[in-house]
Amino acid sequence: MPAFDENGVPLGWDGAGGSDPIVPAWEPPAVLTARQICLLEPPSSKPLLGAQDRGPLALPGWRIVVGGQSGAGKTTFCMRFIRAVVLGEKFLEWPPYRGRALVLDLEQGLRTVQRRLREAGLEDCDDVDYVRIPDGLGLDTEQVQRDWLEDLLRNGHEGRGCYDVVLVDPLYKLYHGDGDERGKRTQPGFERS
Repeated sequence: MPAFDENGVPLGWDGAGGSDPIVPAWEPPAVLTARQICLLEPPSSKPLLGAQDRGPLALPGWRIVVGGQSGAGKTTFCMRFIRAVVLGEKFLEWPPYRGRALVLDLEQGLRTVQRRLREAGLEDCDDVDYVRIPDGLGLDTEQVQRDWLEDLLRNGHEGRGCYDVVLVDPLYKLYHGDGDERGKRTQPGFERS
């Protein structure tokens, strides 16, 4: 049961100042087959990720986060997506889109980066700018790093214009933060693999 009506107002809210909304008790959701889900009328006619008309998989300004366990193929998947964009190829049945890409690699060593670029067939590509910062960034504390990244994203490398796709790998290493994986890796006695 949804907690909000079609206008985004919490269900049970009477509109009187100072009163709390009435929150309905949680009920188990319906379990449907894939066929039943596909027969449901969507709340909007606008397709999600181009699923109904095979429009673009990603649009300017979208942020897509790819998650999975270590070694599951997240980087390989993303590099194949980047290849499709910079070479104007079809990706996962979505039509081609041609553009430029930036990779902020905040973890890998040079040999690994070279291997991944070769595996993706990007070793001769000038439409991918690649920045290696194996120790990560501190965007939460370092103004000079924030300014540098903002300029790079706005203007591209050597003023070649902004990027159509930006891959940050891994995302958590953009910030120092407290208690995150990066903090644990830099503590004495913790060995990197």
